[in-house]
Amino acid sequence: MSGKIRNGSSSMGTVLFNWDSKNLRQGSSSMGTVVINFDGKNIRSGSSSMGTVLYNWDGKNIRQGSSSMGTTLYNIDGKNIRQGSSSMGTVLFNFDGKNIRQGSSSMGSVIFNIDGSIPLPLCALIATGII
Repeated sequence: MSGKIRNGSSSMGTVLFNWDSKNLRQGSSSMGTVVINFDGKNIRSGSSSMGTVLYNWDGKNIRQGSSSMGTTLYNIDGKNIRQGSSSMGTVLFNFDGKNIRQGSSSMGSVIFNIDGSIPLPLCALIATGII
């Protein structure tokens, strides 16, 4: 699973991040600076798999730190990204597999577009500006 994240809706736009199935890097280069790494559960700063866990993912919720009891920052139902743990909360962004849009509408403004595949929790952290 690898991919690129671009600003806006254009597939020709500047690459902000690229994903190599383990590391999220700045820019388009596969040798670029590693911002975070993700093992499917834990999101850590930099490239070390032994680094401090910044966030964890349980398949639905992104929580702060390594604890499964930590504060839920965002929840994702497969399409919608909401703040907090409530599945009834306001939709901040929606993701159709290619475009990340503001709000719940499939016609909303495209914030980022994805070329390839990037894990949902990383998309959420990028869309919300945490990364």
